[in-house]
Amino acid sequence: MQLKKIFKYSGKFQNPLHQNDKHTQTLASCLALSNDQVYSVVVFIGDCTFKTKMPDNVIYARGCLQYIKTKQQIHFTAAQVSEITTAIEAGD
Repeated sequence: MQLKKIFKYSGKFQNPLHQNDKHTQTLASCLALSNDQVYSVVVFIGDCTFKTKMPDNVIYARGCLQYIKTKQQIHFTAAQVSEITTAIEAGD
């Protein structure tokens, strides 16, 4: 658990890196993809500050598009993207 502080309120929340890692592994498994075909990114919105150096995939919202554009390797054809999107929307 991590500690978050919003004004005078302090509370605990799950480590977003661990939580997102589980999400990406589940997504890859459900869609029969390898883990290297799914990228993990944690985006924070607002005026949060980090007490330690964060990995490259932990960013503020304003850097989200720039981070996504760094991913240039093509993993799927247009048809595969359509199939994946359909499977996600269907909840398969």
